[in-house]
Amino acid sequence: MMDSRFYFSSPAQELTDDDIEHVINTISSVDTAAFLISTECIEKNEPRQLKRLVEAVQHQNIAVIVSKDIATMNILLADGIQIGSEISHFKSVRQALGENFIIGAYIGASKHDAMSFGELNADYVAFGPNYDDQAEPKTNQNIIDLVIWWQEMFSIPAIAYLDAEQDIKEINFSNEYPEFVALLPNFWSIKSPEQWLSQLRAKPLN
Repeated sequence: MMDSRFYFSSPAQELTDDDIEHVINTISSVDTAAFLISTECIEKNEPRQLKRLVEAVQHQNIAVIVSKDIATMNILLADGIQIGSEISHFKSVRQALGENFIIGAYIGASKHDAMSFGELNADYVAFGPNYDDQAEPKTNQNIIDLVIWWQEMFSIPAIAYLDAEQDIKEINFSNEYPEFVALLPNFWSIKSPEQWLSQLRAKPLN
């Protein structure tokens, strides 16, 4: 069974109390390191409900990361922020927050961007799908291979963002697992998310 730690993203929907309970039950069933409150989730929920989600996650001793916005991070009393691949944004966030908060960078599939943020001592770099229409689409396997490459070269943690809408059978692990595996928000909208997660965790090293 894989020994990766998990990093979940919040559902991109308006959340009921039952939704929050389902999220907590799922993320507490595995070794979860962090939980990202996505921009879509922030836009679709009132601050009171978001605070309820944050408090429930932190009660499980799981760090809560907010997507991009420092003000929302402060309002929700979250543990850190994940930005995109803008170097200037990272520098301004680090200056504002100092070293007491987690600051990670989502860099798509760019090795160059990953190394740039590594030089700036980001707390982690996150590899995942490119959201540029001009970029070549990446499979889950592509992302995993990038993270394994990074782990062999650098000490800063790297996260592999996986797309749960892709066929789980297409994922293979060779000599090692990614240290951290993240699931995109669409994980919560597939037919059987818990089954997908279970099948992922059961994959052996080849």
